[in-house]
Amino acid sequence: MAKNSILKNYTSAIAWFSFLFIGLSGTIYFAPRVAGYLYNSGPQTIAFFIAPFCACTFFVLICLYKRPSLLNLLVSLLLLVIIYIPLYKTWNQQYELAYKSDNFLYYRAARYMVQHASLNSRDNLLLNVKAGNQYLYQPGYKYYLGLLLLPSDGKLVRQVQFIGIFLFTFCNLLALYKIAGSTLQSRVKTSLLFFFLLVIPAAINNIMDGLTEGLFISVFLLFFFFYKNKNFVICSVLLALSVFIRQNFLVAAIPLFLLVMMKTPTRWICLIVFLFVLLMPFYYNYYYAGQVRFFADYSWMTQKYRVGENWVYETLIRPNQLATLYYIGFAHLSARIVLLGLLFIPLGFALTLLIFYKTWKMNPLIGILFFLISLLLIWPTLGYMGAAGYPRFQMVNYSVIIIAYLILADSKEKFISKHRGNH
Repeated sequence: MAKNSILKNYTSAIAWFSFLFIGLSGTIYFAPRVAGYLYNSGPQTIAFFIAPFCACTFFVLICLYKRPSLLNLLVSLLLLVIIYIPLYKTWNQQYELAYKSDNFLYYRAARYMVQHASLNSRDNLLLNVKAGNQYLYQPGYKYYLGLLLLPSDGKLVRQVQFIGIFLFTFCNLLALYKIAGSTLQSRVKTSLLFFFLLVIPAAINNIMDGLTEGLFISVFLLFFFFYKNKNFVICSVLLALSVFIRQNFLVAAIPLFLLVMMKTPTRWICLIVFLFVLLMPFYYNYYYAGQVRFFADYSWMTQKYRVGENWVYETLIRPNQLATLYYIGFAHLSARIVLLGLLFIPLGFALTLLIFYKTWKMNPLIGILFFLISLLLIWPTLGYMGAAGYPRFQMVNYSVIIIAYLILADSKEKFISKHRGNH
């Protein structure tokens, strides 16, 4: 046993130094491309992708080779930090948005709040639309971005991207640690580990683009970690924050919170903190706009963009035909974006089918409910003007479905063992 332990530790050390060498070599080679690049994303920023992927790949391989430990997790984080050292000169480098879409809305609102020292994002003023002062799009991300922009007085600098990547990698490692230590079947566990490994490039790309999905997944994976650690008050806060970042997640958050309530003796405390954080959009809309409203008001889009005569076909029928294919990996988009999706979407689709089967085997009613919740989660992304945010929405929805299943399976297992104990 002692010889096996020494051999495993020796092999782990070799693997760590191998990834260190590969990661540093790659980062040093691509670092000059970042130094002279003035935009947020693109092929020139490939150096940002290397460290997170090396750190998480090392950790996954260690988990498959021997029992996961917190020491291995810390060593993986150390690997991440060291590989990023060649990029230290870009920490305060300013950049611009290469293309302006949702990311420009969030940045403009965050900059406005920083420069005016206010929580009022003035969505209507910045969008130049006739609307009240209520939230006009997803609220949570702009506050996170505003916090990161404080040191630079509202200017976009690379530290914003570094912090987002560090946060995501840290949360991803925590989730991998809990999945690796679970009692799932070996093949299922390995598939889940590889899903959250292969989703990394798409998540980093999303963070570099200044979009919300990378932050959402970070917070949601952190919720999963605290749930598994039985810190139910903290995980209630994180679950509510997930909805603040992505409001259409509410349909999945409520059933997940009910599972939290079933496991904890501090139900009332969890309920109070969950509702307090969850209702933040209501407080804002009532205070700044005098409206009793929870969800963001997207009616301004009809003012901003003309709706054609065939709007039913263009926004409901045709997009669903295209977007459904996106959930198995097919997309008629740029090769780089399609490649990011193909890394994880086929595996996510296969795991989703497996999860539907397993929840049905648990209990047909649970299987139907899980399917309906998943459908409610996915459906809004099928009618998004035919684009469906590939691979952004697939990354979010498959991650939620997988984590929701792990929580449901955990709750079911605890219930069964408790029930058997009573007999």
